[in-house]
Amino acid sequence: MPENTIKTTDKDVNIKDYRIESALPKTLKDSNIIGIKIQYKSITISSDNADLKELNLHSLKLPIFMVIKYKNRKWSSYFEVAPKLNSDFNDITLRHFQIGGTVLFFYEKKPGFLWQFGVFYNQDTYGPFFMPLLGFDWKISEKSDCSVLLPAYMIFEQKISKKLYTGFEMEITGETYRLGGSSEYPNSFISQLGANKLMFLAEPRLFLDFYLAKHLVFYIKPGFRLFQKYEHFTEDDHIITNSKYVQGKFKNSFYAEAGIALRFRYDEK
Repeated sequence: MPENTIKTTDKDVNIKDYRIESALPKTLKDSNIIGIKIQYKSITISSDNADLKELNLHSLKLPIFMVIKYKNRKWSSYFEVAPKLNSDFNDITLRHFQIGGTVLFFYEKKPGFLWQFGVFYNQDTYGPFFMPLLGFDWKISEKSDCSVLLPAYMIFEQKISKKLYTGFEMEITGETYRLGGSSEYPNSFISQLGANKLMFLAEPRLFLDFYLAKHLVFYIKPGFRLFQKYEHFTEDDHIITNSKYVQGKFKNSFYAEAGIALRFRYDEK
């Protein structure tokens, strides 16, 4: 990510974001699926201002999920329980842990088109958070797919060749991170959600996937980060204006993500 600026102070900041994500599913005899995800994210926010402390935030998640298919094959569902540690990894206590969950139901209106709806929940640093989810999954053609689950994400994928795919993604995310003993405010936290808890980080981006082998893909995703913020709040959910950390609302900015993945496509035979 290129150098950015805090809106209120015009101070330059540097952000580094590294992620490792996996999903390991197991198909059962009755065609139901059970699995586990292992996800780790590290964010570092620094500034040339020696008076401001560098922010080092970590998220370690271990979601367990199930896909259940019913006797009426038009219906299926997805359940996920997601314990996670969102912290600066300083003096970790039980208050640095969060737990959430997702329930989704799928209805096949016709071959190649599914409605999906459900709810997301997370026990956050400031209390419980609920979000309704609604969308669809549409196999437009043999080479085109579209999946939408508002307000979380939307994806359009176009197959160019056996090895090359491209498309557009929009992802909406937001996390809070508990700070440990290094904070001058006990049990304070860093939030990406703003004071109203509804200003999520939005990442619209293009993507290009190149399959080096059947299940090995190199990808690149150029895009923008909109409404990005890392703001410091007290334990009682009041914003801290004189924080010693590099924090605040940042200007919208360009970014590019690149990586390599071991991927088994859901549309494989």
